[in-house]
Amino acid sequence: MYQYIGDLTHYREITGGIEAAAGPEHTLRVEYLEDTGFRVRYASPGPFSKLFSNATLENPPQPKSIRVRDHDNFIVLQAGDAEAIIHKTPLRLTFRDPSGFEFHKDSFGAAFREGKVAHFTHKPPQAVYYGLGEKAGGLNRTNRAFTNWNTDMPGYGKHEDPLYKTFPFYIGLQGGTAWGVFYDNPFKTDFDFGARLKDHAGYYADGGELRYYVFYGPGIKRVLQCYTGLTGRTPLPPLWSLGYHQSRWSYYPEHEVRLLAEEFRQRSIPCDALHLDIDYMDGYRVFTWDERHFPHPRKMLSDLKDKGFKVVVLVDPGVKTDPDYPVYREGLQSGFFATLPDGSPYRGEVWPGETCFPDFSHPGARIWWGNRHRMLIDQGVRGIWTDMNEPAVFGGKTMPDIVLFHNEGRGGGHAEMHNQYGLLMAKATYEGLVDIRSDERPFVLTRAAYAGVQRYSSVWTGDNSATWDDVGLAPPMLMGLGLAGVPFAGYDIGGFTGTPDGEMYLRSLQIGAFAPFMRTHTAFDTGRQEPWSYGKEYEHINREIIRFRYRLLPYLYTAFYQHTQTGSPVMRPLVWEFQDDEQVYDMDDQFLFGDHLMVAPVVKKGSEQRTVYLPRGTWYNFFTGERVQGGQTITVKAPLITVDIFNKVYDQPLRGIPVFVRAGAAIAMGEVQQYTGEKETTALDLKLFDGSSRSLLYEDDGHSFHYEKGAFRLTTIETRSAGRYLEIETRQTGAFEKAAGLFRAAITGLTHPPATVTLNGEACPFLYEPAGKTLRLDFFAGAHLLRIDKGTA
Repeated sequence: MYQYIGDLTHYREITGGIEAAAGPEHTLRVEYLEDTGFRVRYASPGPFSKLFSNATLENPPQPKSIRVRDHDNFIVLQAGDAEAIIHKTPLRLTFRDPSGFEFHKDSFGAAFREGKVAHFTHKPPQAVYYGLGEKAGGLNRTNRAFTNWNTDMPGYGKHEDPLYKTFPFYIGLQGGTAWGVFYDNPFKTDFDFGARLKDHAGYYADGGELRYYVFYGPGIKRVLQCYTGLTGRTPLPPLWSLGYHQSRWSYYPEHEVRLLAEEFRQRSIPCDALHLDIDYMDGYRVFTWDERHFPHPRKMLSDLKDKGFKVVVLVDPGVKTDPDYPVYREGLQSGFFATLPDGSPYRGEVWPGETCFPDFSHPGARIWWGNRHRMLIDQGVRGIWTDMNEPAVFGGKTMPDIVLFHNEGRGGGHAEMHNQYGLLMAKATYEGLVDIRSDERPFVLTRAAYAGVQRYSSVWTGDNSATWDDVGLAPPMLMGLGLAGVPFAGYDIGGFTGTPDGEMYLRSLQIGAFAPFMRTHTAFDTGRQEPWSYGKEYEHINREIIRFRYRLLPYLYTAFYQHTQTGSPVMRPLVWEFQDDEQVYDMDDQFLFGDHLMVAPVVKKGSEQRTVYLPRGTWYNFFTGERVQGGQTITVKAPLITVDIFNKVYDQPLRGIPVFVRAGAAIAMGEVQQYTGEKETTALDLKLFDGSSRSLLYEDDGHSFHYEKGAFRLTTIETRSAGRYLEIETRQTGAFEKAAGLFRAAITGLTHPPATVTLNGEACPFLYEPAGKTLRLDFFAGAHLLRIDKGTA
């Protein structure tokens, strides 16, 4: 039976809030963190332990002095636009906004039972809930229950839970007001958003401290900005990692990898990265090569580099218990493995057979593990893919709870460390790669994760399946990760288990073109799954999809820059931008890609059209230029194959996926390249659409940390459309010598030739294309004001 908090007996003011007692056993601390939100902690029983979290930044926001007002029955903590009310009898918390809306309010409140903790709040009658990151179902979590326990779940299906990652953070929304709650507790947890509790939201954890943060919006954007201000944001990734990746379990031996690379280049299908799964290793021993299959890895990696390929290799945590294996000997001698209660290393079974597992909660073990990548990096490996780090163990899914960890000197068991294992492995890998190549941005990819992983790694959604259900699951799962502060996310295009047909692969690839991380990956027992594996017609359209991805890289890279500034996702649900429009609350088969593009993928077999909801405002069909007024649902053609390869009719093959763009947008696009950096970028295309808006373009060298010292250029593009005049103003900050020097503008939406076009007050040459209602002109980068007199028809 749970024990609930009783009446407040006394309290004292502390920096940022109060510390209150409810009898001899329960202590509550409520503090306001500057520019963030409220932190709530319960100690039951005993004093508070020293604050520690792997999820939050090493230097998180600190408490800020605020006004405390004591009333007869309650205490008010006033901070900015929100306030916390501590009710005295019984001791319960309520958080409300300036209008008096109680967005987060204890019902039964905090509860404790034999080391477990729980928390129960009122569920506002019209509230909807988003969050928890990677969940296999609809983005709206309302009236559903979930478990957070990182689990290897190959071939998972819709609504299967739990999966590979844990993010105990959610966003609530009612009446256009948003708030967020982050329970900073890594133990196994359950969330109930009204599934069983109906009028309540419930949180249960198997151990640890009841510690949570409350963030007030009122916009979802502000909530995520506060959450990522606490847990961190993804640093700018290497530009090549945003290109196309090809993977399989497994590409080997060496000649097959070389042949794969040749196929991409001969077929002119862009590709930046090839992934090597477990079979590149010697008996699955990490940090080794199988000399039979890869006799000359340094030469192979060098040759692939010359062709523009970066190689990403898989590194599992399991270390084979082989006394002749240096990695095992080093870990054993240094005491860097997780142990049993008698101090002996825990031994489980994974791919190499009997293995030990590094204790990534030990700082020394992280340094050792990170430096172990030096051989791979020195040979030419460019990225590390960490897998099986839930941690997964054959025969029992994971480690037994008696396994012990260092836990930064604090000590801890598997129950506490399980969900954090993948996060800490990613941290060890990232920091090791930075140490090995201090001026090259690392690329790390992890399957398992916990809150804060975005500081170190990209993620993918694990072992999905080649089914139409899984095609439809990709957008909401990736959007869910974005709302958990993890922008760099992808999924296995085509499905990991099973073999898709050409139609399913194409539709999956279309979604992948707009995923932050774009990788095809499949299992060893499936059919070939390269872009050319489904015949000539499919090969052509697949090529065009991947080429389009490369053209969008300047726009995509800018979205990643925006995340570093505000925590915004790259792939965004419509509710992100239109949270006062209730029609989008359950909508997760459409999404925003960056600021201005709205994508409506086809996720059903045989569909050659689909309905698209256009929120308020004016929109354009990105590929046809058709102007459409928002606030309505329309039907859009989305043909599966739009080319006749034999007759060479290549009429806009990308019309197979509906993409709309907001009026006034400026979309920066580059040239088609076979890999990033193949050509020097001297000019960029600006695809503009008549209307009023603000757009950004961010540029730097794409691989180093020089941008931290000011080596970047940020271009702001303001479009203002009023009456017969359209103005386009560009402003630039920063200094980057290799930024594009020329913009080739194509302005869509002008129904007739303009009367005049001036650039900085001078007449400017232009070309008007009546068929596409498009105005074309070039101008050099710099501060400019382009003024177009649209005239009259």
